[in-house]
Amino acid sequence: MAPCFCLDTHGLVAGNTGYFLPVGHAWLVALMNSRALWFLIAGMSTHIRGGYRRMFTQHIETLPIPAATSE
Repeated sequence: MAPCFCLDTHGLVAGNTGYFLPVGHAWLVALMNSRALWFLIAGMSTHIRGGYRRMFTQHIETLPIPAATSE
């Protein structure tokens, strides 16, 4: 499976196993959907049936997110 992170600009709420970031930066969505971060997530999360990954807060909060600049 591939990552599927998205930017919610309408204030919708996800059901079970939804993660929320309190910022609205499109670059962060692109980073979360990148192959590099998915490689890290796949290496630290649990593989479940159908190729899906089961992630918990500790998987997301420890990702190496660089500080963004205006460039």
